[in-house]
Amino acid sequence: MQTLLNQGTLAGQYHPDFKNYSLLFKLIAETSHQSCLILNSWELPQDIVTLTDDNAPIRCLKLPGLGSAAMEILREKQLQDEEQWETLINTYQGNPLWLKIVATMIKDIFRGKVAEFLKYDNLYSGEELTEILTQHLERLSKIEKTVIITLSQEKQLTGIAELIEISKLPATDVFKAIQSLERRCLIETEEQQQQTHFKISPILRQFVISNN
Repeated sequence: MQTLLNQGTLAGQYHPDFKNYSLLFKLIAETSHQSCLILNSWELPQDIVTLTDDNAPIRCLKLPGLGSAAMEILREKQLQDEEQWETLINTYQGNPLWLKIVATMIKDIFRGKVAEFLKYDNLYSGEELTEILTQHLERLSKIEKTVIITLSQEKQLTGIAELIEISKLPATDVFKAIQSLERRCLIETEEQQQQTHFKISPILRQFVISNN
């Protein structure tokens, strides 16, 4: 689905050549029929957001990481140090493709020893994962890139007020950027002392730092 959407803008805006898809999806959503359409996307189209509510026949499901189920991937790769697998899975967000990439590298270079790999501070991305992360970042608007860079430089969870102060962006721009980044699933939220804080994954943080 993301191939229909524009790059360099906030999430969910159609490329000028594909705007008619918005009408198509609206008709599918509002017309009575027996069919089921499943869309898979890196980001949520804005018109899909407006068509979704508790009483509508449209649902948006965010696919989480595999969690402990990802251990099967590491088992198939015959990795060692099973007590360290959870750390490896969390570092790569339980993403099956990312884990397959890093598991292959651990098997090739470290003979399957996960503990030895985790001794190194620099997380492995490799060419395939680097290309995927590059594609994600190229889709971002200017204000989203500013917020992502700001979060990557902060070791602690960061709240709205801190983001506004450090990024030097107007509050409205920070709000827009956060909402858009959440629709892209590039930031995570956590509640602390009745306040919402934001962070990015370790692998994304390292990639952003190394490319800025």
